[in-house]
Amino acid sequence: MAAAGYAGGERPLYWSAGALLGPYGLAIVAAGKDHQAKQRKLFVRDMHLKCSSQPLPKELASVSPPGA
Repeated sequence: MAAAGYAGGERPLYWSAGALLGPYGLAIVAAGKDHQAKQRKLFVRDMHLKCSSQPLPKELASVSPPGA
């Protein structure tokens, strides 16, 4: 159920829109893409912990949950 809700929550960010916003626009788009990547990794980490008995993969072991 959580995976179905997550797929609809991600919004596309476009570099062309950032270019139109001026010198800070590209940085805003880059920060947004970085934030989405972090949220995606947290989601994948949580789903792995809930659904799998295997240990966390190396790329997910370095992701810390919010508030930790």
